Amino acid sequence: AGTKSPSSKKGTAASNLLSTLLYMALMTYKVEDMKAMLKHIDFESYEQWDTLLAVLHSPEFHVKERSLQNERVARTFERKNQYKTKASALNDQLATTSAKLDQVQRMSN
Repeated sequence: AGTKSPSSKKGTAASNLLSTLLYMALMTYKVEDMKAMLKHIDFESYEQWDTLLAVLHSPEFHVKERSLQNERVARTFERKNQYKTKASALNDQLATTSAKLDQVQRMSN
């Protein structure tokens, strides 16, 4: 009577996993706070782990970084289109000027 059924064990394991996942998700948003606390409490340890801590960031940080990268890509794409438009206009202008120059040269001969 003291043994748990397989479904009970499965439910307990699932509950533990879910609790752990939720705790980790919650704590990832506290990464910056925890780094600051470690730096304040034990600066030596903080310095020893600085290389790793420098790349540990909250999901919010990564979302902001992705957003900034997307904005940069959009600006680059827009500039590229502007340059293409300007280059096309200059090409047309060059062709027109070249045709006029040819016409003037023929008239002077």
